[in-house]
Amino acid sequence: MTTPCQLNLVLWFAAVAATWHSAPPPVPIQKRVLVLTSARGEAYGAALSGLRSSLAGYAGEVEVVELTESSIGTGVQDRVDRAHPDAVIAFGTKALSAAAALPQHFPIVATMMFRSESAADLAGPQSRHGQHASVSLDLPLTDLLTHLKRLLPSRTRAGMIRNPSRPGPGTAALRAEAKHAGFTLVIRDCDRTDDLLRTFLSFRDEVDFVWCPPESTLFNGSTIKPLVLASIRSGLPIVGFSENFVRAGAAVGVYPDYEDVGRQTGEVTRLLLERNNDQALAVSPRLWRVALNGRVAQMLGLHYAESSGHDDNRFQVLR
Repeated sequence: MTTPCQLNLVLWFAAVAATWHSAPPPVPIQKRVLVLTSARGEAYGAALSGLRSSLAGYAGEVEVVELTESSIGTGVQDRVDRAHPDAVIAFGTKALSAAAALPQHFPIVATMMFRSESAADLAGPQSRHGQHASVSLDLPLTDLLTHLKRLLPSRTRAGMIRNPSRPGPGTAALRAEAKHAGFTLVIRDCDRTDDLLRTFLSFRDEVDFVWCPPESTLFNGSTIKPLVLASIRSGLPIVGFSENFVRAGAAVGVYPDYEDVGRQTGEVTRLLLERNNDQALAVSPRLWRVALNGRVAQMLGLHYAESSGHDDNRFQVLR
């Protein structure tokens, strides 16, 4: 028979056990993430928004440092000293160079740049900073042609202007990729802007469109306008690499979903901070947007598949 004393003891243990079970779980320590950015614009804003949403609850307030010529160097060092970051995310090539020059040991994530632009700076931090990762903006040829096949199913002869001084797959590999996707591919090498129009016009009667891949040496504010005029006069469509290129007169553009690039950057940052080895991570965008210049398409007699299978949120016709 249980005595009053024993009963009280049982009740006391039950109350203590209930307290243990109802205690709130420990609050995880939030990581400190510092973002260095060397560029502005709508694409960077969208990527930053995606990054913040991806790191919500994992990192505290994401601190953003916009670099200027005067802040690169000691200015960046001062901000890093105050922030004591667990990781630094570099938006753009200048930001990556600034991060790579820092003496501290922390993971670096490069984003919003092409793989060839980040390779040299990431080679240095690997030994000093340990872990690093990149989320590049590179568009694999297979992905490009898949989008174009949905949009322009009757156009299967592709041309490509390539800068031979930039690293990338060889001619045989690119042609094999195109063949696998159901295309023929003609490649012309060009490494000088003075030769760009001549190179572009050499594709006439050989291809259905010319892909101008992301290459700021060849395709920039000075060269795009005359290239677009040559496209319209010759009836040879351009496939560009940004919405602005399409607005300027390229018939079609295929480019990353920048907000999702930001989300990917956050996911890669978390993975980098949670693992224990120094193997580098390198990923490409998983979501792409497609734009078509309706006015230019009409001028060139370019018939496109309106029900192309693209997500309506990632396909637009610009008028």
